[in-house]
Amino acid sequence: MGSNPKDLRISSLAFTTLDRIPQRYTSKGDNVSPPLAWSGLPAGTQELALICYDPDAPMPRGFTH
Repeated sequence: MGSNPKDLRISSLAFTTLDRIPQRYTSKGDNVSPPLAWSGLPAGTQELALICYDPDAPMPRGFTH
């Protein structure tokens, strides 16, 4: 496991970098979370949080998930 924050990676088999998230994972689809894989976590990591800004959300200023 890495200890440098630059080693932290998150990926998904559901879509690739810069692709749109497939509809299945949106409120217009099944509204389920996509599968995520984390790597490069510092030793001893017990919890993770992912915060995303969604500029395409149908709200005046987007939405933060």
